[in-house]
Amino acid sequence: MALFENKIQAQSDEREISRILIKYGAEAKSILVNRSKDKDFSIRTRKHWKRLAKKLSKMPKQMSEMKVN
Repeated sequence: MALFENKIQAQSDEREISRILIKYGAEAKSILVNRSKDKDFSIRTRKHWKRLAKKLSKMPKQMSEMKVN
């Protein structure tokens, strides 16, 4: 959890990352990064995807693989 992150927001992000990992598997990070750079989305939405991509990259590899299986 980040230094100033709301506990509820952190839990929500974890659930969303889990759903994305289940749906996209190994491609999840690249999909999140692409969404964070997509100019068709609003700035707020791009920041959301960027935050999730950062959290996914900080997750231990074993956890991200566990959620896929």
